Amino acid sequence: MAFVEQFKPQSSMKTLKQLSPVVTRGPSTDPNAKIDHPALARQPDRATLTDIALDLFRWRGYDTTSVDQIAATAGITPQDVGRYFETKDAIITSLIDEVLQAGVASLAHVPPNTDPLDALLIIYTATLQGITNGVGVIPRERLVPLAHILTVQPDLREQVRAVRRRVLMVPLAEHTGVAPDDRRMRHAFTMWAAIVTGSYNSFDRARVSFDRAGVGPSGDGRVPEVMARRLNETFAQVTGREPPQQAIELASAPPAWGA
Repeated sequence: MAFVEQFKPQSSMKTLKQLSPVVTRGPSTDPNAKIDHPALARQPDRATLTDIALDLFRWRGYDTTSVDQIAATAGITPQDVGRYFETKDAIITSLIDEVLQAGVASLAHVPPNTDPLDALLIIYTATLQGITNGVGVIPRERLVPLAHILTVQPDLREQVRAVRRRVLMVPLAEHTGVAPDDRRMRHAFTMWAAIVTGSYNSFDRARVSFDRAGVGPSGDGRVPEVMARRLNETFAQVTGREPPQQAIELASAPPAWGA
């Protein structure tokens, strides 16, 4: 259980409200209506724009939110947004990059020569456990709209797949002792893509329960726990075998602080 213990929060950890401000009112029927956002008390930076964009995506929908609307809510020009993100898709892929980099760091706690597919499940589950415990690379508030967007945007998931290979392929190969161009590594990433897709599809089929877990505006924030459990369940369904013990322990570990 030592692998689980490292994801317990520090006593000095900021609260999630401090980490990620949220919009102050719900969705508007007017697509041009401006949403008041507490982050606007300071000059928008990359993190602030990310929070504003995720809030807009969550309340208005990804397809109906434009870079112009993100800029208007932030009180800046679209060109200013472009200094940080070329497109709204880039906001999502940059967050995915951050999450995957946390997965790379988690490889240090995976036994060497672990099967690459098993290692992928372990580091994803570990990253989600960190978010559950409030010490992850992103707070729960960011994971909620991110999970929803990826559930309903299959084209965006293709971009995420490319980011996954770019960030994880070489570190995973070095750690597991399997060359990046080895058939086993290619097979692991192909299988993992199927597992992730299956997990997203299960989210979509069970939208009501997933909304209650935090995807919808009234959710209670259990998204990382739900995602970790679904990934492990889908792993078993796709591979026909039990997930590695480390992943099982992480997925079943109770949160270190109240959800």
